[in-house]
Amino acid sequence: MNGRMAENVRRHIEDLIKAGLANVAITSETAAWLGGLYDDLYGKLVDVRLLNLRAKDAPLHENSAYWKGRLEPMEVVTVWLAIDPSTPANGCMQIIPRTHHNGFSQYQNVSDPESAVFSAEIKAYEFESSKAMDCVLEPGQCFLHGGRLIHGSAANTGTMRRCGFTMRYILTTSRFIANGLHQIYLAHGKDRAGNTYGDPTKPHKAWLDAYPDDQPAGH
Repeated sequence: MNGRMAENVRRHIEDLIKAGLANVAITSETAAWLGGLYDDLYGKLVDVRLLNLRAKDAPLHENSAYWKGRLEPMEVVTVWLAIDPSTPANGCMQIIPRTHHNGFSQYQNVSDPESAVFSAEIKAYEFESSKAMDCVLEPGQCFLHGGRLIHGSAANTGTMRRCGFTMRYILTTSRFIANGLHQIYLAHGKDRAGNTYGDPTKPHKAWLDAYPDDQPAGH
Protein backbone atom coordinates (compact mmCIF):
# COMPACT_ATOMS: atom_id res chain seq x y z
CA MET A 1 0.00 0.00 0.00
CA ASN A 2 1.24 3.46 -0.90
CA GLY A 3 1.33 5.47 2.32
CA ARG A 4 1.99 8.74 0.51
CA MET A 5 -1.04 8.18 -1.70
CA ALA A 6 -3.20 7.50 1.37
CA GLU A 7 -2.02 10.76 2.93
CA ASN A 8 -2.77 12.64 -0.30
CA VAL A 9 -6.31 11.24 -0.32
CA ARG A 10 -6.85 12.30 3.29
CA ARG A 11 -5.58 15.85 2.66
CA HIS A 12 -7.62 16.16 -0.52
CA ILE A 13 -10.87 15.33 1.27
CA GLU A 14 -9.98 17.68 4.12
CA ASP A 15 -9.58 20.45 1.52
CA LEU A 16 -13.04 19.64 0.14
CA ILE A 17 -14.51 19.94 3.64
CA LYS A 18 -12.77 23.29 4.28
CA ALA A 19 -14.05 24.62 0.94
CA GLY A 20 -17.61 23.68 1.88
CA LEU A 21 -17.84 21.12 -0.92
CA ALA A 22 -18.12 18.13 1.38
CA ASN A 23 -19.48 17.49 4.82
CA VAL A 24 -18.08 14.03 5.43
CA ALA A 25 -15.37 12.85 7.76
CA ILE A 26 -12.69 10.41 6.63
CA THR A 27 -10.66 8.18 8.89
CA SER A 28 -7.02 7.29 8.38
CA GLU A 29 -8.17 3.72 7.73
CA THR A 30 -10.46 4.85 4.91
CA ALA A 31 -7.77 7.07 3.41
CA ALA A 32 -5.32 4.18 3.45
CA TRP A 33 -7.90 1.93 1.80
CA LEU A 34 -8.56 4.45 -0.99
CA GLY A 35 -4.84 4.90 -1.54
CA GLY A 36 -4.31 1.18 -1.78
CA LEU A 37 -7.29 0.84 -4.11
CA TYR A 38 -5.80 3.45 -6.43
CA ASP A 39 -2.49 1.57 -6.57
CA ASP A 40 -4.31 -1.67 -7.34
CA LEU A 41 -6.61 -0.16 -9.97
CA TYR A 42 -3.87 1.79 -11.72
CA GLY A 43 -1.92 -1.39 -12.31
CA LYS A 44 -4.97 -3.03 -13.87
CA LEU A 45 -6.37 -0.11 -15.87
CA VAL A 46 -3.32 1.73 -17.17
CA ASP A 47 -3.18 -0.50 -20.27
CA VAL A 48 -6.93 -0.82 -20.79
CA ARG A 49 -8.08 -0.50 -24.39
CA LEU A 50 -10.75 2.09 -25.12
CA LEU A 51 -13.48 0.37 -27.10
CA ASN A 52 -15.44 3.53 -27.89
CA LEU A 53 -13.25 6.50 -28.77
CA ARG A 54 -16.11 8.78 -29.75
CA ALA A 55 -16.39 11.68 -27.33
CA LYS A 56 -19.82 12.25 -25.81
CA ASP A 57 -21.28 14.69 -23.31
CA ALA A 58 -22.73 13.58 -20.01
CA PRO A 59 -25.60 16.10 -19.77
CA LEU A 60 -26.27 17.69 -16.40
CA HIS A 61 -28.25 15.25 -14.30
CA GLU A 62 -28.88 13.93 -10.79
CA ASN A 63 -28.16 10.30 -10.01
CA SER A 64 -31.23 10.28 -7.78
CA ALA A 65 -33.49 10.88 -10.78
CA TYR A 66 -32.29 7.61 -12.32
CA TRP A 67 -32.43 5.72 -9.04
CA LYS A 68 -35.92 6.86 -8.03
CA GLY A 69 -37.85 3.85 -6.79
CA ARG A 70 -34.65 1.87 -6.28
CA LEU A 71 -33.38 3.40 -3.04
CA GLU A 72 -35.46 4.51 -0.07
CA PRO A 73 -34.50 6.90 1.41
CA MET A 74 -32.18 8.43 -1.18
CA GLU A 75 -29.13 8.59 1.08
CA VAL A 76 -26.16 7.78 -1.15
CA VAL A 77 -22.67 9.17 -1.70
CA THR A 78 -20.62 8.65 -4.86
CA VAL A 79 -16.81 8.43 -4.71
CA TRP A 80 -15.19 9.22 -8.08
CA LEU A 81 -11.56 8.08 -7.81
CA ALA A 82 -9.31 9.47 -10.55
CA ILE A 83 -7.05 7.01 -12.35
CA ASP A 84 -5.90 9.61 -14.89
CA PRO A 85 -5.63 13.39 -14.54
CA SER A 86 -9.11 14.91 -14.82
CA THR A 87 -9.14 18.46 -16.21
CA PRO A 88 -11.32 20.68 -18.42
CA ALA A 89 -9.11 19.65 -21.34
CA ASN A 90 -10.30 16.04 -21.13
CA GLY A 91 -13.86 16.65 -19.97
CA CYS A 92 -13.65 16.62 -16.17
CA MET A 93 -16.81 16.49 -14.11
CA GLN A 94 -18.66 19.75 -13.52
CA ILE A 95 -21.03 20.37 -10.62
CA ILE A 96 -23.59 23.00 -9.73
CA PRO A 97 -22.83 23.69 -6.04
CA ARG A 98 -25.56 23.47 -3.42
CA THR A 99 -28.08 21.76 -5.70
CA HIS A 100 -28.19 18.66 -3.52
CA HIS A 101 -31.37 19.67 -1.69
CA ASN A 102 -33.81 18.61 -4.43
CA GLY A 103 -32.70 15.66 -6.53
CA PHE A 104 -35.73 15.35 -8.77
CA SER A 105 -35.57 18.21 -11.26
CA GLN A 106 -37.56 18.55 -14.47
CA TYR A 107 -35.94 16.92 -17.51
CA GLN A 108 -36.16 17.32 -21.26
CA ASN A 109 -34.83 15.36 -24.23
CA VAL A 110 -31.34 16.31 -25.39
CA SER A 111 -31.16 18.05 -28.75
CA ASP A 112 -28.60 15.60 -30.19
CA PRO A 113 -28.92 12.09 -28.71
CA GLU A 114 -25.95 10.83 -30.72
CA SER A 115 -23.58 13.22 -28.92
CA ALA A 116 -24.69 12.40 -25.37
CA VAL A 117 -24.49 9.40 -23.07
CA PHE A 118 -27.98 10.14 -21.73
CA SER A 119 -31.13 10.84 -23.71
CA ALA A 120 -32.39 13.50 -21.27
CA GLU A 121 -30.99 16.52 -19.45
CA ILE A 122 -32.17 18.87 -16.71
CA LYS A 123 -34.15 21.85 -17.94
CA ALA A 124 -32.08 25.04 -17.94
CA TYR A 125 -34.32 26.94 -15.52
CA GLU A 126 -33.55 24.42 -12.76
CA PHE A 127 -29.97 25.68 -12.19
CA GLU A 128 -27.58 28.58 -12.75
CA SER A 129 -25.03 27.49 -15.34
CA SER A 130 -22.73 30.40 -14.40
CA LYS A 131 -22.07 28.69 -11.06
CA ALA A 132 -20.72 25.47 -12.60
CA MET A 133 -17.42 24.32 -11.08
CA ASP A 134 -14.79 22.06 -12.63
CA CYS A 135 -13.73 19.09 -10.49
CA VAL A 136 -10.03 18.98 -11.34
CA LEU A 137 -8.31 15.88 -9.96
CA GLU A 138 -4.86 14.36 -10.04
CA PRO A 139 -4.49 10.56 -10.17
CA GLY A 140 -5.33 9.16 -6.75
CA GLN A 141 -7.52 12.09 -5.73
CA CYS A 142 -11.26 11.62 -5.45
CA PHE A 143 -14.44 13.65 -5.44
CA LEU A 144 -17.41 12.86 -3.22
CA HIS A 145 -20.94 13.99 -4.00
CA GLY A 146 -24.46 13.18 -2.92
CA GLY A 147 -26.97 11.48 -5.19
CA ARG A 148 -29.04 14.65 -5.59
CA LEU A 149 -26.23 16.95 -6.74
CA ILE A 150 -26.52 18.28 -10.32
CA HIS A 151 -23.42 17.27 -12.27
CA GLY A 152 -22.21 16.29 -15.71
CA SER A 153 -19.22 16.49 -18.02
CA ALA A 154 -18.31 17.82 -21.44
CA ALA A 155 -17.10 15.58 -24.22
CA ASN A 156 -13.45 14.63 -24.08
CA THR A 157 -12.18 15.95 -27.40
CA GLY A 158 -8.52 15.89 -26.38
CA THR A 159 -5.88 13.21 -26.66
CA MET A 160 -5.57 12.41 -22.95
CA ARG A 161 -7.75 9.67 -21.52
CA ARG A 162 -9.94 10.43 -18.49
CA CYS A 163 -10.46 7.24 -16.54
CA GLY A 164 -11.96 6.96 -13.08
CA PHE A 165 -13.38 4.34 -10.76
CA THR A 166 -16.81 4.97 -9.25
CA MET A 167 -17.97 3.62 -5.89
CA ARG A 168 -21.30 4.35 -4.23
CA TYR A 169 -22.12 4.04 -0.55
CA ILE A 170 -25.56 3.98 1.06
CA LEU A 171 -26.61 3.94 4.68
CA THR A 172 -27.48 0.55 6.10
CA THR A 173 -30.87 2.09 6.91
CA SER A 174 -31.63 2.64 3.20
CA ARG A 175 -33.61 -0.02 1.40
CA PHE A 176 -32.28 -1.15 -1.98
CA ILE A 177 -34.95 -2.46 -4.34
CA ALA A 178 -33.08 -4.94 -6.52
CA ASN A 179 -33.80 -5.32 -10.23
CA GLY A 180 -32.02 -8.63 -10.75
CA LEU A 181 -28.97 -7.07 -12.41
CA HIS A 182 -27.47 -4.82 -9.76
CA GLN A 183 -26.52 -5.88 -6.26
CA ILE A 184 -25.00 -4.26 -3.21
CA TYR A 185 -22.39 -5.36 -0.68
CA LEU A 186 -22.19 -4.75 3.05
CA ALA A 187 -19.02 -2.70 3.49
CA HIS A 188 -19.34 -1.98 7.20
CA GLY A 189 -21.80 -2.16 10.08
CA LYS A 190 -25.10 -4.03 10.29
CA ASP A 191 -28.02 -4.10 7.88
CA ARG A 192 -31.02 -2.19 9.25
CA ALA A 193 -33.26 -2.16 6.18
CA GLY A 194 -33.74 -5.83 5.30
CA ASN A 195 -31.41 -5.73 2.29
CA THR A 196 -30.00 -8.74 0.49
CA TYR A 197 -26.25 -8.44 -0.07
CA GLY A 198 -23.98 -9.97 -2.68
CA ASP A 199 -20.97 -12.10 -1.87
CA PRO A 200 -17.83 -10.14 -2.86
CA THR A 201 -15.82 -13.38 -3.09
CA LYS A 202 -18.01 -14.68 -5.94
CA PRO A 203 -18.62 -13.41 -9.49
CA HIS A 204 -21.87 -11.57 -10.08
CA LYS A 205 -23.39 -14.07 -12.50
CA ALA A 206 -26.35 -11.95 -13.60
CA TRP A 207 -24.04 -9.12 -14.65
CA LEU A 208 -21.61 -11.44 -16.45
CA ASP A 209 -24.49 -13.07 -18.31
CA ALA A 210 -25.89 -9.68 -19.33
CA TYR A 211 -22.53 -8.29 -20.50
CA PRO A 212 -20.44 -11.26 -21.68
CA ASP A 213 -18.24 -9.10 -23.94
CA ASP A 214 -17.12 -6.89 -21.04
CA GLN A 215 -15.36 -9.63 -19.10
CA PRO A 216 -11.57 -9.25 -18.70
CA ALA A 217 -9.38 -11.58 -20.72
CA GLY A 218 -8.79 -14.87 -18.95
CA HIS A 219 -12.09 -14.75 -17.01
